[in-house]
Amino acid sequence: MSGQIRYDQRYLSLPEVYRLGSFSAAGERLALTPSAVAQQMHSLERELRVTLFRKGDRRLIPTPECETVMKYIGRMQALGRQLEDELTNTRRGRLRVGITPSAAVSLPGLLTRYEEQQPGVQMTVTTAPAAVLYGMLRSLDIDLALAEGDCPCAGCGSILLDTDHLAVVAPPDSRYAGQGVITLAQLRQEPLILKPPGSGTRRMLEASLRSAGLSLDGFRVRMEVEDAATIKKLVAGHYGLSVLSGKACSREIAAGTLCTVALEGMPMMRDIRLLYRKDARQEDLIHGIRQCYAALVREWDAGDNSSENKEEFQKK
Repeated sequence: MSGQIRYDQRYLSLPEVYRLGSFSAAGERLALTPSAVAQQMHSLERELRVTLFRKGDRRLIPTPECETVMKYIGRMQALGRQLEDELTNTRRGRLRVGITPSAAVSLPGLLTRYEEQQPGVQMTVTTAPAAVLYGMLRSLDIDLALAEGDCPCAGCGSILLDTDHLAVVAPPDSRYAGQGVITLAQLRQEPLILKPPGSGTRRMLEASLRSAGLSLDGFRVRMEVEDAATIKKLVAGHYGLSVLSGKACSREIAAGTLCTVALEGMPMMRDIRLLYRKDARQEDLIHGIRQCYAALVREWDAGDNSSENKEEFQKK
């Protein structure tokens, strides 16, 4: 029986026989003769090698095997409805985008602006670590991704959208604020509040340390916190230093509540890329997103990089 089940009209007739209890009543409902409905049920029984109904006093009685088949028919019908909804949403311009938390900071307002400029687009945004988004892109769960670095899948391509840097974040009255730089030896002595393992920021920091022959084992990691806003509050409250995206701290720097200093001898730069599947025809979509981001950057630059314009840009 394996591989020989054909989901066809018979599986549409069976629920009517099941519900109405007779070939005649089901035939009236389906605009078929009672004989045609009976033949369909007998065909199903031969194909599935089971008995679907037994005769009762006034109606056909479903067998346990029939109950099992009905359960799977319900599932197949639900899948059919999901397929129809998926195709309908696709035709209406549904766009599923994945973005890492770091990319959301580096590309503020990009997806919102693109959706505003494309009234026919229905956008669903998923925020997750880059490794999760790579898998979702490969499994067709998302259409595009905004993440750090290239997707390792051979069937995916990428386009550079932005470059961000990591910096050591400290309170404005820190002794490092005036220096503008901190050495590795000094950073070892400070309590640290870091993003958890697996985050893009943490991976970038660890990779930079490995390039210098070091690891975080020799550092005083006091806390690991996922939320960047919480980390910034803790740093401002003198609970420790952190390493974050420079762009993530622009508002606090402008407000004078935080400062960033470079880690001496370790430039920590990362690319934010637009990832896509090479087998999908998305040229117009990719071009539109790139144009939207370029327009946002021009708006920011037109403000002469004033703190007020930077803050407004971050809010979009």
